[in-house]
Amino acid sequence: MNLVGFFLSLTLGGTRTLKCCGFLKIPFPDLVRGRFTLAWMGVMVVGLATGAGFGCAALFGVTFHSICSLMPLVALGVQVDDCIITVNMLAKTVKGKGGFEERFGKAARESGPCVTTTSMTTVVAFALGIPSALPGVSFFCSYAASVFFFGWLFQVTFFWACLVIDEQRIERSRDCITCCIRVPAKTAIVEDENATTAKPTNHQSSFNHGLKIYGNVLLHPVVAGIVVLLFVCLTAAAVALVGNTPVGLPLEDILPDDSFIRAAFKTREDVFGGQVASVTVVVKDQDFNDLAVRTNFIDASNQVAALTDVVVKLPTWMDSYDGYKAATGTTNRAVYLDKMKDFLASKYGWSLTSDVKCVDPDKCTSLKSANFRTLFMMSQPGKTLAEELPIRNAIDKVMRANQFPADKTVVHNGLFMFGETDLAMWSNILQTCGFALIGIFVCVAITSSIATSFLITLTGKSTKMNTMIFSSLLFRLSYFILLTTILFLYFFNTVAMIEADLLLAAYLSGLRVNSISYACLVMAGGLAVDYCVHLGHAFDHAVREENLDNKAAARKAITRMGASILQGGLTTLLGVSVLAAASSVAFRSFFLYVFTTIILGVAHGMIFLPILLGYLTPRCCGDDGDKKDDSSVKNSGG
Repeated sequence: MNLVGFFLSLTLGGTRTLKCCGFLKIPFPDLVRGRFTLAWMGVMVVGLATGAGFGCAALFGVTFHSICSLMPLVALGVQVDDCIITVNMLAKTVKGKGGFEERFGKAARESGPCVTTTSMTTVVAFALGIPSALPGVSFFCSYAASVFFFGWLFQVTFFWACLVIDEQRIERSRDCITCCIRVPAKTAIVEDENATTAKPTNHQSSFNHGLKIYGNVLLHPVVAGIVVLLFVCLTAAAVALVGNTPVGLPLEDILPDDSFIRAAFKTREDVFGGQVASVTVVVKDQDFNDLAVRTNFIDASNQVAALTDVVVKLPTWMDSYDGYKAATGTTNRAVYLDKMKDFLASKYGWSLTSDVKCVDPDKCTSLKSANFRTLFMMSQPGKTLAEELPIRNAIDKVMRANQFPADKTVVHNGLFMFGETDLAMWSNILQTCGFALIGIFVCVAITSSIATSFLITLTGKSTKMNTMIFSSLLFRLSYFILLTTILFLYFFNTVAMIEADLLLAAYLSGLRVNSISYACLVMAGGLAVDYCVHLGHAFDHAVREENLDNKAAARKAITRMGASILQGGLTTLLGVSVLAAASSVAFRSFFLYVFTTIILGVAHGMIFLPILLGYLTPRCCGDDGDKKDDSSVKNSGG
């Protein structure tokens, strides 16, 4: 958190350059136009959102899972992006007659839809992960959806209010740290005895010039074709290879690297060839006073003991009970279970009370359930937990062959639970991520339709105009709706490609597909769409408001939003960077997934999406004469 806060305080506002030793230049926040205090207010937004989100989720009884502890780090990196977008939009506005109110209104009109759309898509993506069949993923998504919702709420209320106060501070020439000391117009920032007077630098304009050059190179037809081919090949490789990714979360991966239990697991595999585990077979509602039932029960236990990978057959409760009856001379009674109550109370049977459950504990002449156990060799090297499930299926087959129906039989071992989870992992991931992508699509459509409502209102007011003007407005409205729909499809396609590429990165890194990757893939949909939406909104604004053609609008979007996208991606990486040195494989895997998501999101948002927008977006043919081309943009200084 401190790392992100200091980074924002150094980069969010205006900076000066300090010259040390005559040659070393050090950027330093301008005492007035710097955003030191505002940057920490942005960090405070994350703290407030995390507290409110965790409290709200806990209020509804959601269990706090260990993976939920990583949420503040993710929220810190992601929600600070919205602060950067708002501040950068305000910095790019030009002072008008309306003063600061007019500037802030313009900035809010541009940043507001971006902030709302990206926040709501993230909330929706996590909310659709709540019904997951995996409890850990469901708990994580519940806390995440709550945190990101409150993050948006505090962003458009608390942070915007802080921004207004900070602008008033700048107008009064107060310092950016204490906000109380008035700073003279010309102030020398002295770092040491060799430092000279700080002078304003032109870093921002130089960076924007670099983005313009980048946009021109990227949208060159040859470069654009090569880039699209590379991205398509990458996604095709992901689709072809990710099916080979191993599934499962080994227990040692959640342990610290220096845990002695990891050494025990290693010894178990090397020396014993696996883990000896007890499999319990429970039969319910059977009349054990019937000789045929007892015979089938004994035959079933013997046949299960003959299965592959059985270590040893454990004695059953029936063996001990028969020995007790023989010792007490009650073997030939008409009712087989007539001495069961006395047996369970004796020293011979007190340890078997968990193996049998009586219908009437006072008499115990009939059983509600009974079980037997067998030791199997499980967790063998090179064998996944899902591959342990055939043991359970084989036991089920034996029990049915001995007249014990499936609805009256339960075969249980803790590893079977993890095996079932791993077996259903891919179907759960595809289903949840599919719903998340659809939810993101709908959310972007709803939030963007609000932006087009102005056009609908304008069309409604135009009924008093002549037919030509009315037809022109209807044509423009139809085109803008088509443009918005195309943007939705591009977002959907780009996010789906990012999800596939993320799985490819996991496969190449040797990671397994498990509950951690499940949660990260759901999260990736909400995070990756942020970079696409920011660039898409800038493109949409350039087409609608500035009347640029597609390529010029794509270049303008890169120049306008490129710095914010890169800065936001960097803050997210800084927020989760502490996990790179985590002491467990699970946390390091989480970091790798988030790191890859940010890299892929920025790459697709800054490289792939501009090409789609510039070359594949339909043009408004009726307005070709009005569209500004590249040369007109350059001549106008745009």
